[in-house]
Amino acid sequence: MIALFKMNDLYEDQIKNLLIDLGYPTASFYSINSILDQIMNPMVIITPVIFQKELEGLSFPIIPIPITIGDIKKTIKVLFENPEQREYSFITSKEEIEWLRKENGEQVMNDEIQVSLSTEKQSAVLNPNHVYLAPIWMKGLISNPGIKNLHFIKPAFTSLIPFLQIAGSLVNLIEEILNERYQVDAIVNSTHDGVVAIDRTGNIRLVNEHAKTILGVKEDMKGRNITEFIPQSDMLRVLEAGKTRLERIESQWL
Repeated sequence: MIALFKMNDLYEDQIKNLLIDLGYPTASFYSINSILDQIMNPMVIITPVIFQKELEGLSFPIIPIPITIGDIKKTIKVLFENPEQREYSFITSKEEIEWLRKENGEQVMNDEIQVSLSTEKQSAVLNPNHVYLAPIWMKGLISNPGIKNLHFIKPAFTSLIPFLQIAGSLVNLIEEILNERYQVDAIVNSTHDGVVAIDRTGNIRLVNEHAKTILGVKEDMKGRNITEFIPQSDMLRVLEAGKTRLERIESQWL
């Protein structure tokens, strides 16, 4: 599934209809709790870059939508006949400023037009000669009452197409990964041997019921470090050395 998170000001219905027509189940979400209710359903999340931090704890792929330099240039040209005669400040989140700086450095340039980048806090000292711009998703989030000449920017729908294509590709990839994972889980759980798989930091990624029985563990082991259950485990040393080592762990720790 493709989840649209807080995209209500950003072509939400148009995007949803397009993705559904392409065969991708799509749903809209407006709070983190509504996504958590669907936590068992694999999904790819599309959201404005400002809301990405709200989703950091989730294990799903997140595709952040930024305002591009092209969006800023186009808006300025539409708003003003002689744009080079004005000064502009773009107010947005720290995350989005980083996107723009990576794209074009400290200032957004368009011929003789210069647009300074700042957060709302940095714009506390207002310049009456400036035109202030902000992404559409900042609407309602800018509380500075002194900002009068403020215009909200909405990215062109066509600039979102690459992000939708990435989301579709990731959905297909996730489905393939899940199918492989289900096959691995079925094989691991069908064996009568205890199986524990860890990553390079020693955190448990896979464990079957036979291993939990051997170790005398009832709670979930996934995500926890192997040393919590086998303090003298050689598994990390085996990973570092790259050589197989066979032992009967049940005779050592039971």
